[in-house]
Amino acid sequence: DQINTSVSGTNTTSANNTTTTSRDSIHPIICQIGGNNPEYSGKATQVVEDEFGYDEINFNIDCPSDRVSGKREFGAVLMKKIDTAVAVMKAIQNSARNIPVSVKCRVGIDEHDGLEYVVDFIR
Repeated sequence: DQINTSVSGTNTTSANNTTTTSRDSIHPIICQIGGNNPEYSGKATQVVEDEFGYDEINFNIDCPSDRVSGKREFGAVLMKKIDTAVAVMKAIQNSARNIPVSVKCRVGIDEHDGLEYVVDFIR
């Protein structure tokens, strides 16, 4: 079992913790961070690790919704903005001191949907 919650690493960093289970009863607890700003995403990482005691951070490069990938320009759209995705991921990795960091991404986006593209993206 695991609990997943989400944090948006944008200008309005916010936490969305909708769980009702005690944190002491189920581990790991994984926080998913979504954002396009390295500084704010790094700060969000520090907060969820230091203040809330999460066991892992997951960087979301998966959400295709217009609300996320459209207007707010994070989520799946970062697969087309590789420099931004790398900068945010580095900030998250550098801010996470004692917990692992993972990435949730799509197999592709729009016309970039082949195996070669996703392998290059991961590198």
